[in-house]
Amino acid sequence: MLLGDGAGGFGAKTDFATVNGDGRPDLAVANCGADSVSVLLGFVPTRTTLAGSPNPVGLESPLTLTATVSVPAPGYGTPADSVRFFDGMTLLGTSPVNGGAAVLVLLSPHLGERSLTEVYKDDGKLFGSISAVQTLHVVERIVAVPERAAPPAFAPNGVRPNPALGGRMMVHFTLPTGEPAKLELIDVAGRRAVGSLGAGRHAVDLAAGCRVPPGLYLLRLTQGTNTRVVRAAMLD
Repeated sequence: MLLGDGAGGFGAKTDFATVNGDGRPDLAVANCGADSVSVLLGFVPTRTTLAGSPNPVGLESPLTLTATVSVPAPGYGTPADSVRFFDGMTLLGTSPVNGGAAVLVLLSPHLGERSLTEVYKDDGKLFGSISAVQTLHVVERIVAVPERAAPPAFAPNGVRPNPALGGRMMVHFTLPTGEPAKLELIDVAGRRAVGSLGAGRHAVDLAAGCRVPPGLYLLRLTQGTNTRVVRAAMLD
């Protein structure tokens, strides 16, 4: 290829060829009046991708944007310089490229679906590139609500040990509310009641103040409409 010299003649011989073997055209120009050639190597293309985390993210919550810059084969070189991050046309910030990646941490500034992109600035050897649009969902601030502990279940847990020995009988049970409850020890001779008890776990000595004689018993626990019955035995 011969370029014009601006005066109706031809200038130095100019040609395009792959000088460095990467398959891309480089510009070669014969230096006029010198036995040398000047070569301008073609820039190497790059590819960039963008990821935002977390997604969705709460408004004014920490957001991490990560740009990855790579050189597709058969290209060569290590991306350097910097990346600019955009929300639409609004610049969010700029970060340097290290090891093929650039990271920007910020507080998510706007509600709704945000269209994020990043732009890799060329470094004089590699072409710049723009990522595909990454959609980020920004919602009202996410507040973690601690789970409430489940109320204790209404349940008699039985006599421990069962059979009981020595005239002493300990009964264990759980009440879910502070509603009055009644515990009855029933045998062939009648029943003995224990007064109102509050919510929670209880252990009641049915032999308090007297000895429970040997025999078979029923323990009935009642609170409101709830009633449970368990068996117990007393040995000498």
